[in-house]
Amino acid sequence: AVYRVAANGRHLLAQAPTGIGKTLGTLYPLLRAMPGQRIDKIGYMTCKGTGRITALEALHALREAAPTQALRVLTLVAKEQACEHPTKACHGDACPLANGFYDRLPAARAEAVQAGWLDAPAQRRIALKHDVCPYYLGQELLRWADVVVGDVHHAFDPYGQLYGLAQAQGWKLALLVDEAHNLIDRARDMYSASLSLARVRAAIADAPVSLRAPLRGLAKELATLGRAQADDYQPLATLPEVLGEALQRVNVALGEHVQGHPLEVGTMLEFYFECIGLQRLLDRLDTHSLCDLQRSSATRPLMDAPANLSLLDDGHEDDGSLDVLLSVRNIVPGHFLKERFAGLSSVTLFSATLGPPDYPRHLLGLP
Repeated sequence: AVYRVAANGRHLLAQAPTGIGKTLGTLYPLLRAMPGQRIDKIGYMTCKGTGRITALEALHALREAAPTQALRVLTLVAKEQACEHPTKACHGDACPLANGFYDRLPAARAEAVQAGWLDAPAQRRIALKHDVCPYYLGQELLRWADVVVGDVHHAFDPYGQLYGLAQAQGWKLALLVDEAHNLIDRARDMYSASLSLARVRAAIADAPVSLRAPLRGLAKELATLGRAQADDYQPLATLPEVLGEALQRVNVALGEHVQGHPLEVGTMLEFYFECIGLQRLLDRLDTHSLCDLQRSSATRPLMDAPANLSLLDDGHEDDGSLDVLLSVRNIVPGHFLKERFAGLSSVTLFSATLGPPDYPRHLLGLP
């Protein structure tokens, strides 16, 4: 079935019991279909780390069985796990492994391609030998790998590197998704976001003077809406215009700040990513997601904010007693994932517990 799906450019949802060899049973026919169908790359995507271990064991066995036709296998590693200098910006003036990266990349890449087996330890060993960043070496090696093993977010997240590069390069990319029943909840998380008043307060306390005015404006609108709503929980059919405009002003100001301070890392950069992610989901808000506002008592009063950080212009001093959480909660990830499935050569999703086939098919947006 996997071979026929790959040969015809279709998608497959398959349920099979645990322990019968689904990993090798899906990898082998897809590899057989690869040359005839001119598939550029195979992605073995997992929802858990144990699935990646099983996939690598199966691929290692296949490489050992055909040493003259050894596959180039790459494990995609999260930046947080691969970064050697997490407190430094990814910039030549800040990180020693970024300085001169492209000068040293060709030698590192040549050794990696020759090695062929590129799990996380091998990438780190080769990268540090040539004084380049292990994470960005792995990203560069995407172009040279036959099979890529990694977490599902590399293929289905809005910023997934594997899918994004495949689209940019025009690759025919075929995916295998292990433990696919977990993809529904994982995808919901990928297309959900939230921002709390407490988080904005913390950003105000850390922000430079040039960012405080738009941040105060956002905090004011969140606090005003929280106080005005009748119940602690309030679903929103649309985002109030004043709150949307306040969020846009914050994103513009933060974007200009990040561009002007490329070496800066830390809380403001993280807060910018949170705000821009929320903005992008709000721009696509529809029946597939729920927008809501939750009011609660703050877990910790605002004690250490800089002077003159009143959040409200109407004379109410913000004592940190109120917290408000603005959320976009995705319910049907298929609205976003169907775009991914349309851009892939074939996808086989398999698990031991998929349940009624119409349920995951509808929620995942399978054609």
